[in-house]
Amino acid sequence: MDNHQFRSILLKLQDRLSDNDRQRLHFFLGDDIPRRIRDNPTLTGTLSLLECLFDQDKINDQDFSFLINAFNEIQCIDAVKLLGEYKQRMKTSSCNQSTLTSIMPPLNEEVIHDQEDGSSTTCNLLQQINTYGNYNKIINSSNTNINPVTINVDNQQFLSSKLGQHRLVHFSLKINKYLFCIVLLLMIILALLLFSIFILKFKRNHSTDLHEQYERLLETHKSKEKIISEIQTQLNKTVNLLNNENKNSLVLFGQIFGHSNEKPFDDSLTLNFTSLPYLNGFCARDNDDGLESYQFFYLSPLNKKQIIESNVHGNQTKTFQKKFHFSEKNERIIQVQGRLVKKSLSSSNGTNQTISIITGLEFISNKGRISPLYSGELGEEFNEQYDGYTLGYVTGRSAQYIEQLQFIWYREKETNSDEDYL
Repeated sequence: MDNHQFRSILLKLQDRLSDNDRQRLHFFLGDDIPRRIRDNPTLTGTLSLLECLFDQDKINDQDFSFLINAFNEIQCIDAVKLLGEYKQRMKTSSCNQSTLTSIMPPLNEEVIHDQEDGSSTTCNLLQQINTYGNYNKIINSSNTNINPVTINVDNQQFLSSKLGQHRLVHFSLKINKYLFCIVLLLMIILALLLFSIFILKFKRNHSTDLHEQYERLLETHKSKEKIISEIQTQLNKTVNLLNNENKNSLVLFGQIFGHSNEKPFDDSLTLNFTSLPYLNGFCARDNDDGLESYQFFYLSPLNKKQIIESNVHGNQTKTFQKKFHFSEKNERIIQVQGRLVKKSLSSSNGTNQTISIITGLEFISNKGRISPLYSGELGEEFNEQYDGYTLGYVTGRSAQYIEQLQFIWYREKETNSDEDYL
């Protein structure tokens, strides 16, 4: 019996299963079927269960003992009986086919012998059937369990039965399916390897390009710093030249220390900054990194009790704050010294930028007093002092730190005249 007959039996079997039988069957075979099929004990679910067993080769039209054992375990006697009867019919059919095969060789030999004698194949075949009456009975039998067999007289070969053909086709399909899966897997692996090689090559080239860009930016930055330094040196020379030519001027602009493109500040623009106020003290602030921000204090000759406070230049405001004032009568600052530190900071675009930071400021008064030094950083020292002038106010540029400073000096006799005016 072929596969269609077996599937027909399985369809008839569905009429003998109750809802409870289906639920027990799905539960019993829970480890052999997917969860979605196990949770669907309907007719559709049971047919899907059987199809799943076919796909797993647990049952086929020649061997379905697995299914019989399952129905036996869940006590579904009707199903066991139906499948058992079908199995018995299969055995009977197999025996009949074996008997037919055993009697055919002498018949074939006689047919070939008669062909050699020159007789008609059809006549000799009819004679052989009449001679062997028992064979005639078997051949003309109405038993449908006997599969027809085709005889190839010319090649002296027998063709396989429909069952053998079905098995061969089924086996070929399986082999083709496995080969297709293997080829597909190899293609996927090859594609992944090619993609990985492409990504690695792209990253390597991209990394090289970034490195070259960084080197070019670094060279450009260094050249810009060199140009700025040269310009600043020339500017300071020009300032010194102008100061020498204008030694009797009321206001003297000192050198520019550091360089920056940050936001500028000018303490002379502070409110109430009139009548030539002069720098009298400061507040140093830092965040434990040894670099300060500064806030400067000013006094006006007209009102020495009112302290004018500048904005805080820089944003170091958290942990450390130290204030200092020059408090003696007529005490003025005549000299400034400090340090210029180069520091590398990461900018917002991810590149490193070197900036100059003003730190370690010390102020020296005409009374010989020196303000405390609060900085822990060492750098290039600078110093500024002009005979006959006292420190007036400060301008510069700042962001996180003070990056540039310029001190503005007043002619000493002018400040004294203000006090005399008082």
